[in-house]
Amino acid sequence: MEYKNIKGIIIKETKYKENDKILTVVTDSLGKINVMAKGVAKTTSKLSGASMLSLFEMDLKSFSDDMFIITGASKLIDFYDISKDLESYAYVSYIFNLAFDMFLPEDPFPELFKLLINTVYLYLKNTKNKELIKCIFELRALILSGYAINIDECAICGKEEINYINLYEGECYCKNCADDKMGKPVSFSVYSAIKHITYSEDKKLFSFTLSDQLIKELSIISTNYVKICMEKEYSSLKYLRTIQKGIN
Repeated sequence: MEYKNIKGIIIKETKYKENDKILTVVTDSLGKINVMAKGVAKTTSKLSGASMLSLFEMDLKSFSDDMFIITGASKLIDFYDISKDLESYAYVSYIFNLAFDMFLPEDPFPELFKLLINTVYLYLKNTKNKELIKCIFELRALILSGYAINIDECAICGKEEINYINLYEGECYCKNCADDKMGKPVSFSVYSAIKHITYSEDKKLFSFTLSDQLIKELSIISTNYVKICMEKEYSSLKYLRTIQKGIN
């Protein structure tokens, strides 16, 4: 079977033979797929558009039950300049690792695909706080994947004034129903940010800002929620933090 004009972004590549690669690609309509790119490492390859850090369009043929062959590719957006900034590249590497786990094989997830492309594009433009972009992606991706926090009201009494958040239960509480033993304190600004990330339409998702201190608070929440929901810690995030220590 042949597939035409499939949009995708490579999140992992493995060298296979001298000039061939096996690419893990997340796509707009096929979900996460493995693609054999024959001769892609050659400078004269017609598949040069299928490169890391780019959004590209490709034509595919089925090769086996879990593999496609790419027969043509053209680059739509070049994200290569991200690699010129070590910190931005580390952020995107972590984002790709998350995406690898959140996309399922050959299971279309267009909402997450759009979020991924928009996130990488923001790192390319480098006009927004990098840590805040990460936080927004983490929480929105988890929400899209079915891990939404019940952010609307206190899970016990129904009050809308929230003071604590329990990431293990995915619940929030007011000050009258909980204390530090039931959840972590959350400031009103960070609570409002989480609510925005939960309900905002795509075009307004990244439209807010926070102070550095509040971004740090939000990042602790989003990073811990990833750890809880995905049941793992990401070495790429640890690498990012190591780089940041060197920069600072």
